[in-house]
Amino acid sequence: MIMRFCKQLIIFSIALAVILAGCKEDVDASLQEITPVLDSDYYTQVKSLIDSTKTSVEIMMFLVSDTTNNFGEPGGLLSAISDAYSRGVSIRVLLHSMGDITNDKAIQFFKSREIPVKITDKYAHTKLLIIDDKTVVLGSHNWTASAFASNYEASIIIRDEATAFDYKNYFNDHYDKGVEPQ
Repeated sequence: MIMRFCKQLIIFSIALAVILAGCKEDVDASLQEITPVLDSDYYTQVKSLIDSTKTSVEIMMFLVSDTTNNFGEPGGLLSAISDAYSRGVSIRVLLHSMGDITNDKAIQFFKSREIPVKITDKYAHTKLLIIDDKTVVLGSHNWTASAFASNYEASIIIRDEATAFDYKNYFNDHYDKGVEPQ
């Protein structure tokens, strides 16, 4: 009972923070659709979004620890990104790469498929996807086996063009400051 309450409180807090950060006076909040994404549900929901994307995906991620299908799900998301890029979807990736978190395998995965990838110019703990300039995925999920299988994680999917616009500007600001990996 306490765990369920804590999960609901986390979802509510994240949703409220995102709404308050992304809303403008001229945005009708009733146009927003917010879906909680808890624990292992992230993989199936996000993979479905990536599989159905038509135009673009921007990814800003702190940790991507698996680029194979050894763990199944993280590699599956990368495969979905690679497949989308092959379909002509514009993909841009910005990864954290400092200290102990370098994302070297993920960087090589993207580079080997000629998917545009940059590394951040400073510590970047963000876990963000923007899909087709209409949908934002934001929360605590890294792209790791533990995030999808054993951690308590809470993220949300926001379907709202105004919110996506704000987060795309945020992404663009940091992507422009990012550097090409060696």
